[in-house]
Amino acid sequence: MIPHFKVVDEKIVYDDFLTLKVDELLKDDQSSIFYHVILTKCEAVSIIAKTQDGNFLVADEYRHPIKKSIIGFPGGRIEDQENPIEAAKRELKEETGYISSNWSYLGSSYAMPAICEQKIHFVLAEGAYKESNTKLDPFEVISITELKMEDINKKIIEGYEFDGIFLTALNFYKIIKGI
Repeated sequence: MIPHFKVVDEKIVYDDFLTLKVDELLKDDQSSIFYHVILTKCEAVSIIAKTQDGNFLVADEYRHPIKKSIIGFPGGRIEDQENPIEAAKRELKEETGYISSNWSYLGSSYAMPAICEQKIHFVLAEGAYKESNTKLDPFEVISITELKMEDINKKIIEGYEFDGIFLTALNFYKIIKGI
């Protein structure tokens, strides 16, 4: 039987770019536990962008919590009043300078549901081409590369480090496209 938890108390212990909340949960046996939850205040989008040549736009991005760069897809927060496709168009242009007129929604998942409520949406942009320079946020350090699928697969086999969202996005792409 799956235990049920009743929230008996919630405390916000930090509130800024994200919120850290501590819930006191009452279990079926009447014992209580404390559960830490990160609230991101927004959903996010990951963009699988394919160029007119069929290459994927791949981001080598510095991630401060792990203090190194890892491979991912462009993406970011979905702003108020945006849907995932609108956010993907904005984020792709800001982070890569590329645009596309061929967009499709692939699906969504929760990246870290054990500690965070954020939903990630996966969007495909086909026929992307460079239109402008990037407009990165101050904390973004991103290098964009075009890679063929076989080059991505080779990097996975060779043990390169990837953003888990990248791997989930790639899996959505392969399943939807029947690859």
